[in-house]
Amino acid sequence: MEVPSGIIADKWGRKKLIIVSAFLGCCEFLILIYAREFIHFSLVVFLAGVGRAAGSGAENALLYDSLFSDGSEDSFEKCLGFLMLWISQRQFWLH
Repeated sequence: MEVPSGIIADKWGRKKLIIVSAFLGCCEFLILIYAREFIHFSLVVFLAGVGRAAGSGAENALLYDSLFSDGSEDSFEKCLGFLMLWISQRQFWLH
């Protein structure tokens, strides 16, 4: 879902895709509050996957476009790696 969400972010706009991702996150929470059966939990996992892919694709598109406007799009993978490292370290220290 990562590549299609990047393409959708280019066509629809990154902001709309990030809003869709946030909306799906709200739907997940709402379903979890009232979940009683296996299908409810399965739906939450599905929505979580789609929402995370949508948000991630939009974030990657935003990073690439930012680097492209600066003329340093060749360093996309390096910057993405540093970003993922920073996020994982932040999550580690918050727990």
